[in-house]
Amino acid sequence: MELFASINKYKNLILNILFLILALLIANNIYKKQVREIGKIRSQKENEIKKAEVLKEIVGLDKKLGAYRSLFTIRDSSEVVANINALAGEYDININSIRPEPEQRMARFI
Repeated sequence: MELFASINKYKNLILNILFLILALLIANNIYKKQVREIGKIRSQKENEIKKAEVLKEIVGLDKKLGAYRSLFTIRDSSEVVANINALAGEYDININSIRPEPEQRMARFI
């Protein structure tokens, strides 16, 4: 009988302790999930930073390439004809005549 009286006396305290333990367990699970998410986000951030660095390097190389591109836009027609004749000779093709098109400006991709 005294046991029931003690339980009734501390019933609210026992329930509060159980709810507190349950709340701590839930909070711990939420904390662990958030730590994992933060780790994923940090690794994504590092990957994006590396991608940005590579992109900056590509942009720099593209600017250098743009400087050299103007040197190679004008081709010597005799060199082109010689290359075509060499390729034709490799495959036993006879070329009777070549009629070039008028010169065209090539679009620049910058």
